[in-house]
Amino acid sequence: MRGGGGNAGADLAATAAAASSGGSYALTAKTSGGPTYAPTFTGNGVLGVRVPASGQGYAAGTVPAQSELAGFYAKPTHPKSVSDAVQQRANIPTWSTLRFGDGTDTFSSSTGHTTRWRQAIDLHTGVVTTSGTWKAPDGHTAAFSYQVFTDRADAHLGVVQLQLVPGWSGTATVTDEIDGSPATLTDQLTKGFTSAESQDYVEVVTQGTGIDAAIASRLATSPNITATPTEVNSTASQIGGCGRRLPGGVVGQ
Repeated sequence: MRGGGGNAGADLAATAAAASSGGSYALTAKTSGGPTYAPTFTGNGVLGVRVPASGQGYAAGTVPAQSELAGFYAKPTHPKSVSDAVQQRANIPTWSTLRFGDGTDTFSSSTGHTTRWRQAIDLHTGVVTTSGTWKAPDGHTAAFSYQVFTDRADAHLGVVQLQLVPGWSGTATVTDEIDGSPATLTDQLTKGFTSAESQDYVEVVTQGTGIDAAIASRLATSPNITATPTEVNSTASQIGGCGRRLPGGVVGQ
């Protein structure tokens, strides 16, 4: 495992602590902006994902927060140049998107104001944790903590967990989305949504090589939450989603 935030210079703190019998070693970034920050990478040899400053989802940039699958290669249908007309690594749709909001605004690193931000990767487990306190443009605040990891026992399983503590009374929203924005070398075969299981899926095929991949994502909430799932996007290619309106608590994808 390696942390993309490992280039964060003075903003990066490496700490070693015998917190358990196995010990732990974490790399921690405390500043999300500036040229020294890069999304943190984790993976299990089959699935790989970069986690951006928002703790989940896709983000463009010099080092884009993409999702990868071992052996997933494509040959562009419309190459940008002669040198581009070769087999090359292709991104799968981003599976780590799990957004929350206050019913009016949705959390992101560019919306509202975030304080006490930190992102760390545990080099023993590969878990990437991003936490902070978000203040929405309307003044609502929420403490959040994301954990993203790929399973080492089941190499095709990735997990995103969000612990959310809203500082307001009323509705909160959580959206689980499969985002095909960075999957520019694949084409959609099919996608769907199952309300009873709070599950959405997207199946894609690589251009030129015909490699098929399918992503299914299930949104689950803690027992103290009762919320009805709804489909977020039924039309856009390579994008699927499941949303819930809820009163707050712990949710996971």
